[in-house]
Parts: sequence; C-alpha cells; structure tokens
Amino acid sequence: MRSAVLTFICCLPLLLFAQRDTIRLTDFLAIYKDFSLSTYQALKACRDLAAPLLLIPEGVHDYFPDQAYQRTVKMSNNINGEKRIAFPLLQQHNLVIDGQGAVIRLHGVMMGSIIHQSSQIEVRNLSFDWATPFYLQGRVLAVNEKEQTYQLQLHKNEKWAIQNNDLVIQRAEDNYFIGGNYWFDGKTGAPVYKLERYKGRHWNPYKEQHYALNALDAHTLEVKNTIDSLPQVGWHFIAKWRNFPNVNRIAPTIHLQQSKDIVLRSVQVHSSAGMGIIGEKCENVLLEKVNVIPTPNTDRVISTNADATHFVNCRGLVQLEDCVFEASMDDGLNIHGNYATIRSKINDHLLLAEVVHIQQEGFIFAEADDQLRIIHPNTLLPIYDTLNVVKTELLNDSYFLIHTKEQLPEAQDGYGLDNISWSADLVMRNCVVRKNWARGALFKTGGKVLIEDNHFSSSMSGLRNWGEMKFFNESGAANDVLIQNNTFTNVCRVANGQPAIVIFPQIKDEESLGRNGYYNRNIRIIDNTFNTFDSGILFAQSIDGLTFSNNTITQTFDFAPIFPDKPTIYVKGCQKVNIEENRYIGQQNGRIEIERSEEVRIEKNEGFEEN
Repeated sequence: MRSAVLTFICCLPLLLFAQRDTIRLTDFLAIYKDFSLSTYQALKACRDLAAPLLLIPEGVHDYFPDQAYQRTVKMSNNINGEKRIAFPLLQQHNLVIDGQGAVIRLHGVMMGSIIHQSSQIEVRNLSFDWATPFYLQGRVLAVNEKEQTYQLQLHKNEKWAIQNNDLVIQRAEDNYFIGGNYWFDGKTGAPVYKLERYKGRHWNPYKEQHYALNALDAHTLEVKNTIDSLPQVGWHFIAKWRNFPNVNRIAPTIHLQQSKDIVLRSVQVHSSAGMGIIGEKCENVLLEKVNVIPTPNTDRVISTNADATHFVNCRGLVQLEDCVFEASMDDGLNIHGNYATIRSKINDHLLLAEVVHIQQEGFIFAEADDQLRIIHPNTLLPIYDTLNVVKTELLNDSYFLIHTKEQLPEAQDGYGLDNISWSADLVMRNCVVRKNWARGALFKTGGKVLIEDNHFSSSMSGLRNWGEMKFFNESGAANDVLIQNNTFTNVCRVANGQPAIVIFPQIKDEESLGRNGYYNRNIRIIDNTFNTFDSGILFAQSIDGLTFSNNTITQTFDFAPIFPDKPTIYVKGCQKVNIEENRYIGQQNGRIEIERSEEVRIEKNEGFEEN
C-alpha cells in the first residue's frame, strides 16, 4: 500500500499535465514550494511528456542549493566536482524555456544551468544573478601619501575577517584568502590605466615587507605596504580568492556540453562563480542579445569571475550576435581547441595520451571517427596528418588510450595531438566588449571566422590568436579569418605590452619560423577603426597570407603612451603579406617593422614612415 502511494505521488505531475504542450513552473511550485526542486520536476515533466515549452513566471526567484539537483560535472577551464544546479537539462530535446523576464537569483555555490547531451534547446528572456557574488568589493575613501596607506571601505554586505594579518573573504561557510585583485575606476567603471602598478601583493617586493591591515570599523580597513603605487580616492577594489586550485572558477553560470543546436536569446548573466557561459563539444550554438554585465541599478562593479563566454572544441557554427560583454574578470570571448600530449606509442595502432592542464582533467578529447593530427611541440606544426580514431579508452581524468585505423608513425613523449574534427566556424557580429580585465576576444579555431561590426575597449588586446603547448595547451591554428568594420578604442591600458590585435602562436623554436610552414593562414584585417593612445596596433607571427588594408588609426590623448617606441605594425616570420591603403593620424608617423618575412608588399599607406 505504501509503495503504491509513493508511486502515485511521484507520477502526480505527469498525470496533472499529460495533455499540455506548455508546462508552467507555477503549477509545480504549488506542489513543491521550493524553486530548485520545482524546476527540476518541471524539466523532468517536459522531457517525459515531450512538451515543447516551459514558462517561468515573471519576477525575482530565489534558488537555494539545499533541494537542487546535484551531479558530478567535469568542464574545461573551470573546476570539476559535485555541483548543485538550478536548471539541469539532461538529454532534453526540442524545448523552449521562456523566462518572460524573470531573474534567477542563486544563493551559495550553484550553477545556473547545465545543458548536457541535449538538442534543439532555446533559453530566452531569462536573467541569472547571485545574491552574494564570489568576489570582495571595496572603495577607496582616503589616501595618505606620507604614511603610504589608504582606507578601503568594503561593501556593506561583505563578510570578511582578518586572520594573521591577512584579509579573508567569508563565503559558503568557509574562509578564502584574497588572491588576484584589480582596481576599477570609480567614474568609468573600467580597469584603471597601468593597473599592474596598483595590484595588491601580500609581500611587497618594492618595500620588502608584508602588507599591514588595520580594521577601522565594521566596514573599513586601513591598508599599508601592499602595492607599488597608491590608488586614488573613489577607485573600486575587486579581489578574488587565492586558495588552490583556483576556486574563483568553481561554478560557471551556464554550461553547454555535448549538445547540438542550442540558442540563448535575450539572456542576461549578471554574476558568476566562474565563467558566464561555457560550451564544450557542442555543435551549432547561437548567442543572440546575450548580455554579461554587472547587475543593473546596483553598486556592483563586475559581472563574472572569469570569461564572459568560452567555447572549447566545438564544431558547426558558434555565432554571437548583438551581445554585450562588460566588466568580466577575463576575456569577453575565448574559442579554442585543446592539445593532448602523447606519452608513448604502445604499438602500431595504439597511443597513450594525456591532457596535462589541471582544468582539462575529465575532458573528452577524442571519440570514435574523430580525426587527429600529431603536432611538434617546438614548432606547433603538424608532422602527421591525419589519424582516424577507432576508439578511445579513458583510464582516468588525465590519461587515455587512442586506437587508430592507420599505422602510427614514430611519436615521441611530449608531441601534441590536435582534434581537427572539432573546430567550429565563428561569427561575432555587432557585439560590444568593454571594461573587462584581459582581452576582448580570442579566436583560436580552424573553421571560418568572421568578426565584424564590433566595438572593443578591453584592458588588454582587443583580439588575439595564439596556440601553445606550454601551459594551457590550447590549440586553434586559423585558416580563414576576416576581421572587418570593427572599432577598437583605447585597448591595452594595463601596461602589459600588447597591441590592439595579437596573432602570436607561442613557438618555442623561433628559428623554425617559416622554414617548415606557418601556424596560421589567410587572415584579412580590413576597414577597421583604431582609436589608440599607444603605438602598437598589430603584432603578427607565422602567417601564410596576411592582409592589413584600408584601416584608419587615430592617436588619442586620453592616456599617455605606455610603449611609445613600439612599431605600429610588426610582422615576423610570415609570407604573402599585404599592408596597403592604411591611414595613420597622429603627432608622429606610424611605423611598420618587418622581420624574416617573404613576399611582402607595402603600398599607399598614409601617415607612416617610409620603409
């Protein structure tokens, strides 16, 4: 009897909604009360009944981890582990979730949503935020030049303590020492000019002293000996956590994994305990009018703790249209592949390989029918093309076996593997990236790339392409890139020496540049506008086919130049280079520097020094 009652209760939602095409979350709230549990049951009903629409009621809804669905999540560039999830879409198909303007306010360590092994999913008109963000925020009240101190007023809701003369953030019933920290201008909301001079250090190498803290009241600290240069009154201080391993990436807001035909439309991400949106091993993803921005009408300064958007080993088309990425603590967009590392050739058809970076652990590098290239670690060029995968065997989160159809060539420990079956096309159009720490967009994909009609004002380079097998092991040799009609405004303000556009694979053997091939090919940068206070615009290396034409570069006087002696355009180890019909407007002429490159044409450029 008891078993029958339990069965009836479990099946009650299906009995109630069996005839509906539209599932309403309000109906489940009437039964389960808690938003997390109700959402899980509503999504389950959508899946079981093949209902095509789930409606979320308007308003601000509080989601707590206590009754939320939990699963082990392994994801690139964030921290793996057990995650509580507000919107778990697992093997869900043909579903639209319409938030009708609702705000999902998360509490504690949670993920906003995971879309896993699903297809034909659209999420629209929905916002995600956190009741308490995963960073510490303060504002400079006063500066004492003589004593080399400043007063920092922490946010009124901030939970903090001083332990052994170290500032501690209190979150989720735990204590975290502050780590990466940044200063944002109180007037513009952007990272401050020459930010590296002001970053706080627990040990000040300039004064050879540990920093000192003094609590003045419940919300105000006096800080001494922490930085090279004192901040200014009104600046905002932002600090993330330093506990290993990188807990400031503990939970992205939206995670797309092994899914196809996913649309996020009019979705807002206001905070995150990691990245805003990360997609991996997905096919065809559209972000339309997706905004990753700080919570409106509040005093919050930043949005996400890491990248606004991030895509790993996707294929098909990744498309970003009419999006705004503002004040994220890392890149606006990063799209790339992952290199795996060969550890040994076991026999003529079997390799032992490893994903070496800690934030790649658990990543599914290859599966049956994928095609791989073997990459030389010193040149990043393919030495064997192509291996067809018969099957893979996961040994643990780092090591796996690859069975190949072809007989393997000699493969040494440390050589790389690149999965060319998962390399997406990219369209980034009419988007804005501003006020963020780090780069505007990193395009590291072998598919067709179109970046047009965007506005970049990031604190580092506006655009960057690079592959490397030194640390992150991120791949992405470009084959067809068009960068046109974009505007770059005062990028590279933090004094790290980067120009507006960097195309710079980290090749260990620089003597090999151009000798055995080129990392990138067919890159066109045309009809763009660069409004810049500094000298560097383009640094390009190892490209077969580079065009930089019809661009206008105008010197601004908003900041003093940081690297005035750097060339405007620097090309190294390239071939088939065309630099023509560009215009430089400034107090001095622009300068073009070419090194170890072939088939170079420089013509009809105005305002540049003669070459």
